[in-house]
Amino acid sequence: LGKPFTEVWAEIWDQFEPLVRETMAGNPQHFIDLPVALGGRPDIPLGYFTFSYTPLRDDKGEVVGFYCASTETTAAVRARQIDHY
Repeated sequence: LGKPFTEVWAEIWDQFEPLVRETMAGNPQHFIDLPVALGGRPDIPLGYFTFSYTPLRDDKGEVVGFYCASTETTAAVRARQIDHY
C-alpha cells in the first residue's frame, strides 16, 4: 500500500498504463476475463481477471485516484477452454 502502481505492478505496467490513464481522465473501466501475465506465479503464467476501475474524485470533482474491484477468473476461463476441446 502507498507505493506507485508502476512499482507494485511493474511487470504489467505496459498493458495497464492506458487503462490507468483513461481512468485518471475520469473514464471508468470494466473488463471481463482480461488475460494478465503476473510475475511470481510460475504455475499460472497467464491469469484472467474481471475487474473495474472507478475514478475517485475530491470535493472539487478532480480525479485523485481510483478504486479497483477485481476477481480472478482463471479457473473458470480454463474450465471453459477445456470444455471446448
